[in-house]
Formats: sequence, structure tokens, C-alpha cells
Amino acid sequence: MSRFYVYARQSIDHAEGIDRQLARCRMLCDARDWPVEAEFVDNATSATKRRGVGTQWVELLAVMEPGDVVVAVDVDRLLRSLEDLVDLQKLGVRVLTVDGEIDTTTADGEFRAAMLASIARFETRRKRERQLRANDARKAQARPLPTRRRYGYESDGVTPRAEEAKVVQDMFAAFADGASVRSITLGLVRDGIEPTTGKQWSTRRVRDTLNNPAYGGELLRDGEVVSSSFITPVVDPELAAHVRAVLADEARRTTPGSAVRHQLSGIARCAVCGESMFFMRDYRCRADPTHPSIRKGRIEPVVERAVVDALFLGGGALMKLDSDAASVTALSAKLTKLEELSAQVLSYRADELLSPAVTRQRLLALKSDRDTVEAALDAAREKSAVARLLLDLHLRVVPGEAIKLSDSAAVKAEIRSRWSALDLETQRTLIRALVDVEVAPGRAADRVTVRHLVATALNVEDES
Repeated sequence: MSRFYVYARQSIDHAEGIDRQLARCRMLCDARDWPVEAEFVDNATSATKRRGVGTQWVELLAVMEPGDVVVAVDVDRLLRSLEDLVDLQKLGVRVLTVDGEIDTTTADGEFRAAMLASIARFETRRKRERQLRANDARKAQARPLPTRRRYGYESDGVTPRAEEAKVVQDMFAAFADGASVRSITLGLVRDGIEPTTGKQWSTRRVRDTLNNPAYGGELLRDGEVVSSSFITPVVDPELAAHVRAVLADEARRTTPGSAVRHQLSGIARCAVCGESMFFMRDYRCRADPTHPSIRKGRIEPVVERAVVDALFLGGGALMKLDSDAASVTALSAKLTKLEELSAQVLSYRADELLSPAVTRQRLLALKSDRDTVEAALDAAREKSAVARLLLDLHLRVVPGEAIKLSDSAAVKAEIRSRWSALDLETQRTLIRALVDVEVAPGRAADRVTVRHLVATALNVEDES
């Protein structure tokens, strides 16, 4: 037996409009002796937007069964498009409008509705085919497809918008210096920088921006990144490709992402909150843009002088780091054993000797042990690497051996020369091992505090 439902909708919140629609629909149902099962109303609901979860339209579709009838004032109030009519026909539901435009309760009306639906599907497919052909032509020419305005560019998708382009450049530079996607996101939010939609930045939006080849003047065509002569790049294409490669690297889930391009990124710390500082035009606190910032030219020479002093005074103490080579061997063996135990647990589970719950418990315990050992192993490897590095550079001296003050200037000059010849990553390794760098607020020249981590191990005697 058929059931009869009434549906009313309007775009603005106006009670009288809904009441009039319901009254007219009830009159039609009364005239046909149709008992109304239920009424569904979507108030202040636009016809141009899809009616999703939470709307009365979705609830109506959920309760209707084949043979049921839905009554509305006119087509515009019932259907968002003729595609909605097709959806109703697939459900076996009949439609009747008060103005008589659609009446699928009769054979003639059902035929007319089917013709309208077929025409609508034809127009939709033809429009889609035209759009696909136009898009194919754009792809062949390496032109960007028409879409929502991309942050950093004008609406044409090829011309940079200067102020936004600068923000994008800083994002790529910060990530290349080792800043995380999350820290970049926090900085954008705290600076009050809004994306094109007016909503706040999210880690997903920042990641998508860094992954977009358009910022390097390129396009993704059939799964391949190709150069476009139409798009003006806002970042260097090689930098953009490097950032995408880092983001795509699975190993980045447990290791730092990109190669660092600035000496103290992630090493210098904010004296206010203790967070690391990264380079974005200058060195800035990762946690809060209102915290200390400092130019490269002011902090890097101070740190370099401190490192030279540490290498000069702390060579003997650094020899003790050689003992960590044995720790590396022992920790590596322990890590291998834990991996074997994990494989054994999985094997027992495969043979159904362990329940899923017990298997999970044991694997989680082994993972915790592995994390602890891996952290200790990384630290031991770094110390051992520093010791080997200093040995290779011949910067160590015999503990207890005296250096005359008259020779100290020449020794420091030699150390400084060898330091300058080192690559950036090696310099950063030594900085992390030898000193702790902290930046305080203000503009004073002495707001950079460098604390030596290696105790002085040399005697300095006066030649006189």
C-alpha cells in the first residue's frame, strides 16, 4: 500500500512561506483522499547546495519505499536538479507537484518526467565532455586548469600575488631548514595570516601547499610533473622538488625531513620558552613569533668564535668520546635481539600459539624497548662520530699537555681555518656537541649566551 508524504523547502528562514507550502500540499492530498503519513521541512536550505546529512530531505529518502508518493508545491521546492528526480525514480518513488508540472502517479506524467530526466542527463554529460576536452587541451599546453584561486597567485593561476608569494617562499625556506609542517602552521596562525578561503591554516593545508608543484612553475600532468611556461614560479623549482621529495619520504616519519640550509636552525634556543629557533628571514622562535628573533649576521659569528674556543680548550676532554664506540656496538646488538624477538612473537601468532590480545601486548612492550635503545644508539653514534671527526681534523691534543700563550693565536687561527673549510652539516654536528646556544629578548649585543658543553682539559702556561 502506498504511503503519502509532503515535502516543503525554502532558501530563507520565513515561517509564513513554509506554512503556505504545507497548506497547499495538504489541500491536494485531501482532494485525492490521500492520508499524509508525515511532513518534512527544510527551512533556510538553498536549492543550489547539496542536501546532506542532517537535512529533512535525507530523512525523507530514508523512510520512503517503492510505490510511495511525495507531494510538493512545485519542482523548485522539491528537487535541487532533475538528477534528484532520477534518484527518486530509482527508489521507485512517485512524485506529484501542486502546480502540475510533474505527476508521476499517472502513465503520461511518468513518461513526461522520464523525458525531462533524460534531457537533463544528456545536457550534464555533454557539458562534462566539453569540459574534459578543454582540460585536455590545457594539459597538453601545460596550462593550469581553472579552479579556486591558489594562495600566492592571482585568480588566473599564473601571476604571483606579491604579499602572499612572500609567505609561500618563507614556508618553503623554513621547511628546507628543518622546520616541521606543524611548526610552520603554528607560525602562520599566530601571525594572523589567512589562506584564500578565509579559514585558518591547518597542517593538511600547509602540506598540500608544500606538495603543490605549481609554486615551482610546474604542473602535474598524467601523474608526471612537467614544467609550465605559463606559471611564474614563486620558489626555485629545485627547492620545490626537494621539498616534495622529503614529504614523500616514508623515513621522514621518524627522522628529520629536509637538509638544513642555515647553521643554527633547530640548534639555537629561545631564552623565553626554551623552544628551538628556525630561520625565516632571520632566526625566530618556533613556538611564538613574539619571542626573540635575531639576524644571522649577529648570532652566527658569536657561535663560531665559541666553537673555535671549545675546540682549542676542550680537545683533551673530547678524547673521552671515543669510549662510545663500544656503546654503539653493544646497543646495536641489543637492537638486533629485540627485532628478533618481535619476529618470534609474530611467528607464534601466525601458528596460533598466541592470542591477538597477548600478541599486541608483547609487540607494544618490545616497541617501547626498541624506541629506548634506538634513542640511546643515536646519541652514542653522534658522540662517536664527533670523536672520529675531531681525530680526522687533527684538532685534538694530548690531555695535560701545556700550550704556551704565545702559540695560542696561531693554533686558533689554524682551527678557524679548518672550521671554515667544513661543510654545513659537519659544522652543525660539532656545534651540537660542543656548545649550547640561547637567545634572550632585546637588542643588546650580549643577548646571545653560548655555554660550552665540554669541560676544559688543557693547561695553559705563561711563557714567562
